[in-house]
Amino acid sequence: EGLDTLARNVLGRARTLRQTVRAAAGLADLLMMQGRPMEALALATRRGEADLRVAPTAGNRFFFAVDSAWALTGPLDRPADARAALARGMQRVPIASIDPAERPWTEIARIAVEVRDPALAQQALDGYVRDQAAMTPDPEARTAFFKAMAAFAGGRNDEAIAQMQIADGRRMTSRRYPMVFIGRAHDLAGRPDSAIVWLERYVSTPDADLEFSALYDAGSYKRLGELYEAKGDTAKAIANYEKFIDLWKNAEPALQPKVREVRARLERLRPAR
Repeated sequence: EGLDTLARNVLGRARTLRQTVRAAAGLADLLMMQGRPMEALALATRRGEADLRVAPTAGNRFFFAVDSAWALTGPLDRPADARAALARGMQRVPIASIDPAERPWTEIARIAVEVRDPALAQQALDGYVRDQAAMTPDPEARTAFFKAMAAFAGGRNDEAIAQMQIADGRRMTSRRYPMVFIGRAHDLAGRPDSAIVWLERYVSTPDADLEFSALYDAGSYKRLGELYEAKGDTAKAIANYEKFIDLWKNAEPALQPKVREVRARLERLRPAR
């Protein structure tokens, strides 16, 4: 709540486009983390408009579609709508019109993972190799990152884990993303104990950058609660469900059914008073 108020105050007092961009981006991340994706999208749009005034490039125009896709595929879990938003963006701003160095293949690959779209993930892998690999300090390891995305989107969980570990081991991805990615892959592969290890590592690793917290913290706490509940570890299930509720207690109406579901689980798990 305090960070939310601070970010709104900073945004309200912004005197330059740079200040507007930073404040809007930070507040959008906070809102997304709190289960308020449509409010977050409105702030991301404001940030994008400021970006365009600073640099009216095709890449900045395309990011409106990226922001829309994230809002739809993250907390709202509307993959078909997210795919459609990205497709409309590609029609309005063809990827070929964007400078090769600025083509958002990483963002497209990550969205492909969320919507489980193997063709889109392969497009991102091919685009990275064609447009950007030669500019990368370790193209082999960065290519492994994109191969991990394609494998995950295609349901090849063990391959996804192996490729992500290559990229992570050679520091060609962000610090926290591999943790949640590998945890989710283990979960989908039916290995709950390994999923718990990696998701716990993710939620316990501090990071001042809210980008990944915005998208994955709430879901990770909820899934950890479910995994611990299935194992019969009531105390840890309750602790993680409570963290989820704390984040999403003021979530948008479309997400309140998930909040009510977890509240019901807590009611069932807590000892009678």
